Amino acid sequence: MQKKDCFLVGTVFKLHGYKGDVNIYNEDDIPFNFSTLDYFLIELDNELVPYFIEMARTTKPNVVLVKFEDVNSEEEAKEILKRKVFLPKEF
Repeated sequence: MQKKDCFLVGTVFKLHGYKGDVNIYNEDDIPFNFSTLDYFLIELDNELVPYFIEMARTTKPNVVLVKFEDVNSEEEAKEILKRKVFLPKEF
């Protein structure tokens, strides 16, 4: 998927615990129904890589706590720390 077909949701700005959970700062406080989202696209090396959502919920205004499938440790979560998060424009 190309960046031009997506919009910026926010940035992975903080780890949450040691099991791979992360906090995403939702820059424009875009409201989402997280039960309908299957994945976020995370920018790695100028490419958008889908990360499938195991659990997501809003914890504070503009902050979303997310547990991704296949991100199960602090080390794995650090790989996506400070990365930009996108969704396809159809959302």
